[in-house]
Amino acid sequence: MKYLLFLLSLLSTGTIFSQTYDEFLQIGLDYQRKDPQRALEALDKAIALEPNYTITYSIKATILRNQQDYRGAIDEISKAINIEPQNPNLYIERSEYKSTFAVQLKLESKPYFDMYAEKINDLTKAIEFDDPKTYNNYYEGYWSNKLYCFYERAEVKRELNDYRGAISDYSECIKLDPNNSLFYYHKAQSKESLKDFSGAIADLTEAILRHPKQGLNIKNEYSQKYKYYNLMDAYGCRAKLKWQLNDLRGAISDYDKIIEVYDSEINNYNILHPYWDKSMAYFERGFVKIKLGRKDEGCLDLSTAGELGMKSAYYYIKEYCK
Repeated sequence: MKYLLFLLSLLSTGTIFSQTYDEFLQIGLDYQRKDPQRALEALDKAIALEPNYTITYSIKATILRNQQDYRGAIDEISKAINIEPQNPNLYIERSEYKSTFAVQLKLESKPYFDMYAEKINDLTKAIEFDDPKTYNNYYEGYWSNKLYCFYERAEVKRELNDYRGAISDYSECIKLDPNNSLFYYHKAQSKESLKDFSGAIADLTEAILRHPKQGLNIKNEYSQKYKYYNLMDAYGCRAKLKWQLNDLRGAISDYDKIIEVYDSEINNYNILHPYWDKSMAYFERGFVKIKLGRKDEGCLDLSTAGELGMKSAYYYIKEYCK
């Protein structure tokens, strides 16, 4: 009887058959999607056993993010950062949650600028503590943490209308990866916002020159489509800027390129660009030709835009092609 009571006492205190940190961690991993609450409870027990393992907090943060509890996810990663304050990956992870949280706040018409400012702080920390041997897998391929952080920080600064700060960070990206067209394109957008149209044109030209050929430096078909999106955007933006600077022939040349790229490359990937399809290129090129005094050619372009589906072109044909 005394032996039985002894066994019951051991069981009640967890001395026999107690689960280990690894077992609780595995439960958290196994149930993070099918039973998040059970996973969180298991991870809390794992933390109670081993409070200094940052991976546990990171998994908890992922579960909370999936439940759209972004504040909770940020709090968990903050605990991990307190344990490893010089781990750049933790700052990057927290910055991503802050970015998602900011978007949610923005959609709910709530103040979100402070959250973006906090994201900038995290990215700055990650840059400061970056280990050049660690890499972040991004849609472009493998980027160093430092490159990723400069790019993300530039994007946030642009969102906050800090265009000069964004230009500075895009320039840092270019130093680290001078052949990536994406950085020149976004740098040009920031310059355009500052009314530096000539500077924007120069960067768009660099972006176009660095556009990779099919299969070069491209991770997958989605990335290939994205590259062509950027190429068409670069030609389109440059055309509009040339138009503003009254370089009408230069603008026409860029619209020609959009049509050429669409016919020779875009159709291979079945891409429906949200703005720059052939009809838009013909439509805008038509107006430039009319302004240049080539009315017949311009009206023909407007007619072609209409035939390609831009019904509004017919209204302008009545207005300008009498």
